[in-house]
Amino acid sequence: MFPLEVVKLVAVDFSYKPSEIYIKKGTPTKVTFKNEGNVEHDFELVSDEDILIQTTSSTNHQHGKTAAKKVHLHAKPGETATVVLKATAAGTYQFYCTIPGHKESGMVGRITFL
Repeated sequence: MFPLEVVKLVAVDFSYKPSEIYIKKGTPTKVTFKNEGNVEHDFELVSDEDILIQTTSSTNHQHGKTAAKKVHLHAKPGETATVVLKATAAGTYQFYCTIPGHKESGMVGRITFL
């Protein structure tokens, strides 16, 4: 069994730091999402069920949508949200902010599981 990895992801207006993340597949990883911006932001990881959510992530968007079977974290300014996940396969997956206009303004990134 692999030790728990920790990834810190920060949202600012309108980008993520870092925007590219590399994680070893099969490794349980705690993603800590902190909003240091001035407006609400979220983090949604797009996958085809290759990523197992090992703790609860919020599938309810604060702007009325849902993210069933997706990794989704939401944080208002100054807030932090976390999830533990594990990828079962290698691959590169996009993440983005689902709040209207944020993705289009550049709030996108990639996680690569090696």
